[in-house]
Amino acid sequence: MKKSIILCSLSAILLCSCAAWRDPAYQQKDFFSGTGFVDTRVNEDTFFVTFIGDPGLSEHECKKYALRRSSELAMQGGFEYFKVIDEDILLEKTEHESASLTHADNTAEDRQLLQTHKFTKKYVTVRMKIKCYTKKPWADDAICAHDFLVYNFPYALS
Repeated sequence: MKKSIILCSLSAILLCSCAAWRDPAYQQKDFFSGTGFVDTRVNEDTFFVTFIGDPGLSEHECKKYALRRSSELAMQGGFEYFKVIDEDILLEKTEHESASLTHADNTAEDRQLLQTHKFTKKYVTVRMKIKCYTKKPWADDAICAHDFLVYNFPYALS
């Protein structure tokens, strides 16, 4: 009896933790990190969507996140399809320098050395202008918002 209660409890905890999982890279733009998505409504069926990726995210991943946000905006507005009208991909590299003190034992005297380290962070920014449609337009490149989310981000629909 105790084993079945413990097993049920553990199953419930695991199920809840899976349902609450969020993709850490996908978020509204964060003031401190400067990464995430931003969207602006131009008119009732047109939006600007920007996604600024964390260092380490590829161009492909950043584009998928921008398309995810586009899909969400289309569905929230009652649209089934959207089309990317314009797209820009910007690559930005920033160099940072850090310093650290190390101790060197030089015969009898102990002295401090200042070591500097240089590293580069690469950020990818994807900017899109999208137009939304209630029915599939003639254009072959129109994207079904619901299908895009189902195939690429199934956990986002819960």
